Amino acid sequence: MLKVIGLVFFFAGCFGVYWSGKRAFERRNIAGVEEFSSYGKAVGLRAFEGLVKIISWLSIAIGFVGFCLGWGMGR
Repeated sequence: MLKVIGLVFFFAGCFGVYWSGKRAFERRNIAGVEEFSSYGKAVGLRAFEGLVKIISWLSIAIGFVGFCLGWGMGR
């Protein structure tokens, strides 16, 4: 059971990292500069996506540890 929970956390974290990177990529113009409609949106979105990335990387780490513990206990 711990393996399944670990895999869920791992893949949810991978999706979060992918999602935040994809959003940043889609905001870039032809020169590679991110475009925002206002300064407030720029600050808010960058902070939100930074928080999502931190939570996603923690989720990946927790998922990996959970999977390894579940795999070790199953032996």
